[in-house]
Formats: sequence, structure tokens, C-alpha cells
Amino acid sequence: MRQVLVTIICCMFIITAGCGQGTQEPAQAPEAAPDYDAIRAQLEKDQYAYAEAWNNKDIEAIGRIWSHDSDITIWGPAVRKRVEGWEGPNGVKAWYEAAMGSMDTVDFKIHDLLIKVGRDGKSAVVTYYVENDFVDKDGNAGKMTPRVTVVKEIQNGEWRQIHGDASYSIEYMQNMK
Repeated sequence: MRQVLVTIICCMFIITAGCGQGTQEPAQAPEAAPDYDAIRAQLEKDQYAYAEAWNNKDIEAIGRIWSHDSDITIWGPAVRKRVEGWEGPNGVKAWYEAAMGSMDTVDFKIHDLLIKVGRDGKSAVVTYYVENDFVDKDGNAGKMTPRVTVVKEIQNGEWRQIHGDASYSIEYMQNMK
């Protein structure tokens, strides 16, 4: 009888231990590291497409580059007030329409592009210098040479700009006087 009791207890132990194994989560393979070189190459291509959109005064292309979220922002080089959201009178779209609409011709070039991709491969900061030679609607030639910082993130599988800042150094501003 004792042997039967030990056998039953052992069988119950084995059955109980085996039941828990079926509920364990399968081991997940570690997520592959982002391909930073491929991401930087894509972002570089996108940034040159942005420059081309300026040259063509193509607001539709700008619209494909930017996120249309209500909390995207621009710090423009000429006005202190922050531009917010895609739509609306103080929106990013209106800002581009006003800027491009004031120019008859545009020669927008970027150089010294530097791209920092976030560790997760889903965000990036892009910096560069602009040389924008333009002629305004009155026939006056002008040149703007701000330094620019752009923040991008992946949205629905596509890189979208969520912030832009065009500014001048204090030294540059003092030399403009």
C-alpha cells in the first residue's frame, strides 16, 4: 500500500509540474538592431527632397514630409512666435504658404548635413546649413543662411518631420548690422 501511495503522489507531482509548462510564453528573439546606415541614407535623401520642394515651392511635397499632428512646431528665423500644428492660421502649412508665396524664385541649398538617429531607430535629429538665394515678388534679391535643426519620427512606417528650427547665431546677427 505504501508503494502505491508513493507512486500516486509521484504521478500527481509530475502531472502538476507538467501543467504549468503549457502556459509559458514562448521565448522571443531579441529585436534586431536598427540599420542606422540605411536610416541615415533615407533621411539624407528625404532632406534633399525637402530642398527640392522649396525650390519648386511645392506645398504638396512639404505636406508629405511633415506630420499633420496638431502639436508639431516650427521656430522660424524671423518671428519669435512658435508655429503650431499643421492646419490653421498659425499652422505649419500656412507658414510655408506665406514664405513661399512671398518669393518669385527660390534657390534653396543645404550643406553639412548631420543626422543623429535615435537608438530605437524610430526618431532622428537632422542638422544642416541653408543657403537660400531668392527673388521676392517685388524683384528684390535676397539671401537667407540659417542653421536648421529638424526632428523626425516614424509615423505609420514613414519618416515625418515633427519639429523644425531655423535660427542665426548671435555673432551672425551682430555682423548683419
